[in-house]
Amino acid sequence: MYRGVAVRLIADTGDRACLAYWYGVTDAPAAVRSAAYAAREDPRYRPIEESEIPELKLELSVFGKFVPARDPFDFQSGTETLMVVKKGDPTLIQAGVMTDLQMSKLGYVRALCRKAGWKRMPEIRGSPLVPRADGQGCPSRRGGGRYMKEKK
Repeated sequence: MYRGVAVRLIADTGDRACLAYWYGVTDAPAAVRSAAYAAREDPRYRPIEESEIPELKLELSVFGKFVPARDPFDFQSGTETLMVVKKGDPTLIQAGVMTDLQMSKLGYVRALCRKAGWKRMPEIRGSPLVPRADGQGCPSRRGGGRYMKEKK
């Protein structure tokens, strides 16, 4: 059962936009149309010109339920999307991005942490990404977070 969708618009030069509804989707076709339209206005990228649209590729990700991960590396590379929740705000990078950019698990987790707004990698005693004993994620010096993965 799907719970969410993400639409990523890609040009030959790289990503042009992305938008995700990671939960609460009951009408997938409507959610995909909405995400594709809203992604065109993604403030992280320069505006998409009408002339670019025919050349863009659309990548669709469908999400299942997200569940707590045992640690930041508790996911299947390229098939399970990882999410970090920092101060209640979820951030994710679709699993397909890891494959497209040939990222290692560490590179993917680092990119996710940067996207979530951590200036530096969360760490304990100098070791990057050491999970808390309760398995709820990776604390940082300035506040905790937790990792969630897609349940397959």
